[in-house]
Amino acid sequence: MNKKCPGCGYLLQSDKPTSKGYIPIDTKNKALYCERCFKIKHYNTSLVVEDKEIDEIINIVNKKGKLAFFLVDFLNISEYSMKTFNQLKIPKCLVISKSDIIPKGIKEESISFMVKKDYKVKDEIIFLSTLKNKNIHALPKIMNKHQVSEAYILGYTNAGKSSLISKLFENYQDKKALITVSNFPNTTLDFINIKLNESLKLIDSPGFVLKSKIHDDIALAKDINVIKFIKPITHQMKHNSSILINDLFRIENKNDIKNSFTFYISDKLNLEKVFESSKVLKSKAKQDLAIPEDTDIVIKGIGFINIKKSSLIRIYSDYLDLIEIRPSLFKD
Repeated sequence: MNKKCPGCGYLLQSDKPTSKGYIPIDTKNKALYCERCFKIKHYNTSLVVEDKEIDEIINIVNKKGKLAFFLVDFLNISEYSMKTFNQLKIPKCLVISKSDIIPKGIKEESISFMVKKDYKVKDEIIFLSTLKNKNIHALPKIMNKHQVSEAYILGYTNAGKSSLISKLFENYQDKKALITVSNFPNTTLDFINIKLNESLKLIDSPGFVLKSKIHDDIALAKDINVIKFIKPITHQMKHNSSILINDLFRIENKNDIKNSFTFYISDKLNLEKVFESSKVLKSKAKQDLAIPEDTDIVIKGIGFINIKKSSLIRIYSDYLDLIEIRPSLFKD
């Protein structure tokens, strides 16, 4: 069998049920999708698969590509994702997807300025929304500007790669693309060629996954994913008061003065305000951060917290590797 699954890009096979591209033997002659993609499309479930190494994908794109679009959604802009973007050595464009979820208080110009200044990005940046058809056709225009007939599409989990390609395919071909769109990590397992017309082709790349156990929980991964406008939630935090995020992170104000914490995360995640003696996390790991005023505490792959005043912040979590700080997005 030499046919590939149009959903994830792997060769269909009926020999190894636990391997990629598997289809049951009784559907061998009529199956269009592999079992995994079929379950994602029809039952909203997923099978466990291996992550493809980021460096391997980047090396292939650098070797074969002439242009790359790197998608990252507003909540996943971090040192980790921007480091991956800067590994691309070919002409590239940073596509900040899901721009419709960006709160009105944050200007796109401020985001671009911060990304270029703090993450050393020197490339073109565009803001995209497949929901509102914003800048959908900017990609083909950029391809024409660079005089290339094909471009790679890369990005981290839930950046919206498949949704973008589906939208472009529908506009150019007047029919739906067959690639699998889902909230699950690593939906695209291999490179997939998507022909838009006789002169333009996109190459969908395997999705990148943050190397943290927190993202292995499929139910939690769906809750983390933001699919609609973010409504910021602000708490006034007294000394030793904390916010619990889904019992995964405890963010505590160690200053004597009251401070303002504004959370930009999925509304499916639970925020609970507690005091030092009222509730603790099972985790004994903690980290103290002395931060200046107007700073964002980034939780990679989840969102960020804007802190107004200079503070000493203590964070309890088993996932301290996901924490980083940056100047506020609200600074012009």
